[in-house]
Amino acid sequence: MIEILDMDEKDTLGFRVNGRIDKEDVKQVFELLEKKSESIGKLKLYTEIEEFGISDLSLDAIKEDIKFWFKHPGMLPDIDKVVLVTDKDWVKTIFDIECALIPTLEGECFSPDQKVEAV
Repeated sequence: MIEILDMDEKDTLGFRVNGRIDKEDVKQVFELLEKKSESIGKLKLYTEIEEFGISDLSLDAIKEDIKFWFKHPGMLPDIDKVVLVTDKDWVKTIFDIECALIPTLEGECFSPDQKVEAV
């Protein structure tokens, strides 16, 4: 499940992952991402990952993710910074790889006890 978080800053989209992610979860996040990008421009993403394993990601969610980025490749430069809060080392590793592969993406990882600093 993906829960959308209320963030104090208008240019920040925040969400929390806890358990299974399906196609509808991914669509919800991408719809908000599109709306904020159109109205604000440069965005920041704040993500908390609580309980999540690779088996919690549905195949339809992966397809939706790939479809979105192929349809909106120009949106990547509009994402100014991404903050990830998790204690899952495997998620941190994948995040670091994504940040290295996307030259316009600035990302930083925090542990759950650093949430205040991450925000």
